[in-house]
Amino acid sequence: MTVLAYGINHRSAPIALRERLAFPDHTLSAALRSLRGTHEQIAETAILSTCNRSEFYVALGDGQLPDVVRALREWLQVYRNTELPDGVDYTLLDEDAVMHLVRVASGLDSQVLGETQIMGQVKAAWANARAAGTLGTKLELMGDVAMQGAKRVRSETQIGQSRVSYASVCLDIAANIFSDLAAMHVLLVGAGPIIESFANAIRACGVAGLSIANRTIKKAQALVQGDNESALGLDDLASHLHEFDIVVSSTASRTPILTRNMLESATKTRRRRPMLVIDMAVPRDVESKANELSDVFLYAIDDLTDIIEEGVQNRREAAREAEGLLASSADLFQSKLVAQGRADVVRRYRERMEAIRDAELDAALASLANGTEADEALKHLSARLASRLMHLPTETLRTGDLTLLEKVERTRQ
Repeated sequence: MTVLAYGINHRSAPIALRERLAFPDHTLSAALRSLRGTHEQIAETAILSTCNRSEFYVALGDGQLPDVVRALREWLQVYRNTELPDGVDYTLLDEDAVMHLVRVASGLDSQVLGETQIMGQVKAAWANARAAGTLGTKLELMGDVAMQGAKRVRSETQIGQSRVSYASVCLDIAANIFSDLAAMHVLLVGAGPIIESFANAIRACGVAGLSIANRTIKKAQALVQGDNESALGLDDLASHLHEFDIVVSSTASRTPILTRNMLESATKTRRRRPMLVIDMAVPRDVESKANELSDVFLYAIDDLTDIIEEGVQNRREAAREAEGLLASSADLFQSKLVAQGRADVVRRYRERMEAIRDAELDAALASLANGTEADEALKHLSARLASRLMHLPTETLRTGDLTLLEKVERTRQ
């Protein structure tokens, strides 16, 4: 049986196409069963659908592989009512499919190299397939081996150690300045995607208070969540600035939102307690002269970008190290697959030998019933058993052809 991975991802297809080919959780069960019925050679199915990929993992029986791939492509186009341009999809087989899944689960194939969320998404994809009844022994084994491989990548390399997002770098800098992040009060200025990403990261970290300031206060209010969060207008910044330990600004203003004088006044009110100010805007939201203030730690977007680039380079080096672990995962899958197959052979062989024993015993009992002497019947029984039970093992040893043992179901009664 062949294991196959088919799909698209952020490298092969634009986001507009990925959106049309996504599978929401509530549609997965029906899609998994529909996919399994696409071709008679498809025995097992799993679907991994995230913002960056839609991938379909199947276990196949004997058959013409091009026919199966064609059927998968046609199924996807019909099921999602979307035309697939040439070159946006890819197909991987056996060891390559296993190594690909390890890459995916470990974050090596992610848009943000080394991100951790994907491991949980792979687990969820296999759980959904299990619940839908479309997983079998081959894909179960593939999932287990992939997760083991991904864990090795995470534990034996530095793939996830360096920060590669602006928000995470900001939090690392803050942790070096303040002794207790949980006691910090944070101000975010703006209401765009960058501010939203910072808000999510800060919430996950946990702080004492979070405020969002924007020229249009309704937009700030739309981002507020929880009892410890509030919204401000830009006109209120000067009078409230001293309340915040960390300030992140990202607006489209053509002139500075935070001046040196505003920050100096705030630090005096704070009795010289330090402030971390992150300026994510271009043009700058924070007056450059604010960097002269001894109690203000000012970082512009270029400063954070340099830190991120260093982290990305560290992750790239770790990714190169991790590539060596992928082949071992593929080897493990193949060896377990062989062992799994041999276990089936042993079971069938044992069942076959027990059937032969029962048949010869019935023949011996019938012979006794017809008047054959017991000694003669036992001699005949032992000779027949020895001959029939030893035939396949003897032929296997003589020829060296292990496949003979797999053909036990075709031996004569």
